[in-house]
Amino acid sequence: MVEIGDFVTAKKEKTWRRTLRGRLKRRLGRAKIAKGSTDEKVYNFVCRNPGMCTYMIEKKMGMSGGRVRHALQQLNERKLIKFKFVRTSPRIKKLSYPVEAWKLVPHGLKRVVRKIVLKK
Repeated sequence: MVEIGDFVTAKKEKTWRRTLRGRLKRRLGRAKIAKGSTDEKVYNFVCRNPGMCTYMIEKKMGMSGGRVRHALQQLNERKLIKFKFVRTSPRIKKLSYPVEAWKLVPHGLKRVVRKIVLKK
């Protein structure tokens, strides 16, 4: 027999899941990269070669400096890469690193997955 309290709890949980699903779609939608675009090429290169400065990325990929800098800026705004500033000489280098995959997952989804894993 289902009580009224159980029905309300189930309804809230369903609404919560729907909200979480919407947030996840919006988050992943912002992180999308068009196939074949400069952003995708630069992102794949940074994933394969983490810790390279912008100048080295330009030279290895054979692209112009502005094109690579713009792509890196776009990827940084989408939170797909992080920059680390290093000063080895009087000149400061901006090194590019990809963000770990678990940091791209929304916090609410991490909580749900953790609950499911701990139940088993």
